[in-house]
Order: sequence, then C-alpha cells, then structure tokens
Amino acid sequence: REARTGVENPDPHWTRLEARCTPDKRLPKLLLAQTSPLEVWGWCTWASAYLEAFNGLHPDPIERPRKISDDDRAYGALLTQYGPLLDRLAGGNWSELGHRIGRDYAALDNRRQGKAA
Repeated sequence: REARTGVENPDPHWTRLEARCTPDKRLPKLLLAQTSPLEVWGWCTWASAYLEAFNGLHPDPIERPRKISDDDRAYGALLTQYGPLLDRLAGGNWSELGHRIGRDYAALDNRRQGKAA
C-alpha cells in the first residue's frame, strides 16, 4: 500500500483520492516521473492544499523548471551545431575567438548595410 500511496499508514477506509497532473512539456514530465506519488501532490498549490485539508498531509512543493528564453534556446542550438567548429577555431584561446567573432560580425553587418570595411 505504501508504494502506491506514498503514505506510510494510509487510512484503510480510503477508497480513492485522485488528482490528475498532466504537464504538457517534456522536462516537467520527466521531473514528475521521478517523484513519489505523495510528492506529485506538491506540483499544484491547490492539490497540495486539498491534501492537507483532506488528511493533514503536507507534500513539499515541487520546484518547477524555469522557462528557457528564446535566446538561451538559440544559444544552446548554436553550441550544439557549431561547438566543434568553435573549439577548433579557438585553438585553446577562447577570448581571442570572442574578439574575432565580434570583428567578423561587425564587418558582415557593415557589408550588409553597404558600408566600406
């Protein structure tokens, strides 16, 4: 019984207490898959409050993963796609590579705007 409920000594008069938790993103799904049944009640504030009022149980709130910004997502994609190339270009000197990228990007931007280099 404990494995199914997450409660050490569940009330034998309980029939069923259910709350559906259906996150729509992959990371929250993985997070919830790693929690005990009792801990899942901590996902929603209302469910946690209900369980506390119902039987005095206090599941800890589950910390939700932060939303990834578009810039962070794009940066991650850039590193995944071009990381090996950047590593070769850096040749161990990452700060010089940063300056090189800055200069090259400025030159490219100037060409796009029709400015002389």
